[in-house]
Amino acid sequence: MKVLLIGGGRMGQRHLSGLASIDASVVLVEPAEEARRACAAAFPGALVAVASPADVDGAARFDVAIFATTAYGRLECVEWALPRSSALLVEKPLEQSRTRVRRLTEVVDMSGVPAWANHYRRTLPGYEDLRRAGGPFVISVSSGGMGLG
Repeated sequence: MKVLLIGGGRMGQRHLSGLASIDASVVLVEPAEEARRACAAAFPGALVAVASPADVDGAARFDVAIFATTAYGRLECVEWALPRSSALLVEKPLEQSRTRVRRLTEVVDMSGVPAWANHYRRTLPGYEDLRRAGGPFVISVSSGGMGLG
């Protein structure tokens, strides 16, 4: 499996840990040299680590692109990766605003490339009324000793 992993921080390293258990070759895009070194040391398989999307071979094609970066600029990164990837896995948060999330969704939908984000509960039928209402919503949790609600 050929994987494009964008982001080599903690979340990217968790993905690499999972990819280590399968026969995967990974191209990692990570601007921080320290994170690139940590990923190279932690991943026993074939790993090519580059600092920028511009450093990725323009002819390269991937079975999946995994986005494990912060949400800033995610839309443009997804647009760049779509023609190079057969599928996408996008970590949350998806983008920096509702407008940009909607645009990201449109771009992916128009591409026909299958994409997943770990927001599946939000797509369950029980949330349909909330989706139609549009939000934003405020949720208050009041409890003792339960930590971050």
